[in-house]
Amino acid sequence: STGFGGPLMARQEEEDVLPALEDGEEQPQEIRVNIRGAAFNLTNTVLGGGISLISLPLAVQKCGLILMPGIELVSFVGNCFTCYLLVLLAHRYGEPSFAALGTRFLGRGAWFVPCLIVLNNLGICVAFLSVFADVIPPLFHPSEEALTLLSSRTVLLVFVSGLLLIPVLTVESINGFVYGSMLSSAGALVFVLYGAILSLSEDPVGSSALNSFPATHHETVSVSDFFSSLSIISLSWTCQFNVLPIFSGLVSPTPARMARVIIISMGIAVSTYIFFGLAAYSRYRELTTGDTLTDFDDTHTGQVLRIVVVVALISTFPLFVFEAAHNLDTIIQGVHLMLQQEPLSGFSAVTVNSLISNTCLLYTSPSPRDS
Repeated sequence: STGFGGPLMARQEEEDVLPALEDGEEQPQEIRVNIRGAAFNLTNTVLGGGISLISLPLAVQKCGLILMPGIELVSFVGNCFTCYLLVLLAHRYGEPSFAALGTRFLGRGAWFVPCLIVLNNLGICVAFLSVFADVIPPLFHPSEEALTLLSSRTVLLVFVSGLLLIPVLTVESINGFVYGSMLSSAGALVFVLYGAILSLSEDPVGSSALNSFPATHHETVSVSDFFSSLSIISLSWTCQFNVLPIFSGLVSPTPARMARVIIISMGIAVSTYIFFGLAAYSRYRELTTGDTLTDFDDTHTGQVLRIVVVVALISTFPLFVFEAAHNLDTIIQGVHLMLQQEPLSGFSAVTVNSLISNTCLLYTSPSPRDS
């Protein structure tokens, strides 16, 4: 093949050839996980450490109690199908990544596949750290002078993003984040259970009637509200970029085994989304905002939940940066092979990734709603 796709395929073929081993040297064993471990990684990718839950009550407010579960169920079926389709193609053609599949089927047009993954994941990482910076400063008491530096949004963002890049540089496989995914999923579950129990056990804060369907209270359905809720729900299902790395790290990777991982993960996600979205909206009703963390600040326990969400976000961040760095490295290697220059090291891609991420964060709006 020629064009950008050619160097990408050539680079992939080079990576598939293992270097010769010295006498007595053993081939390093690749880390592989069972179905449970793979399900933790994929579930954490979908839930995003709880960040996908923050705006779901607003989606319920906009599209109603009936339409929101319907959209979620359609998203569940669509996500299961697209993820399984990726697995079938990767298994049939022996390609280990999204970028490699793009090279095989798109040729010269394959360059935009890793570009889209990098842009998507960097955007998610910026959202992670932006929420992180909104959550942490209110936990500090103004009199705590030792923590004054960390209360600065810019300093906090740069400091935390630098620390979170350490596991990305040291872990060689996505399976190295399984324990972080377990911790993050547990944090998201605590957040969901608290929000649901609080909403169902206490009187609602809002006073308006529940919006069962937009047409119930308006003569015409608001198109803008519908598409706004649709975008919130759709973005909460972004996970396809990590499906193939998780599949390739599975013990005895077969489409049937990965199908179980997909169904388990998507089933957890859809039940969590519907349950939490309906419960939180039923509590706040017309007072529902796009930031559930702020909504729950009316209770002391809600303030403690900020720490739970922070832990979940920290555990999730490397999962997104890892794949973004890998695809950015693919882009850089492809460009340099096109120019017939020496390839850069993988560390260069992660470094560029870090610079782009930090540059974006410095100009992130301090408003939680904008985040």
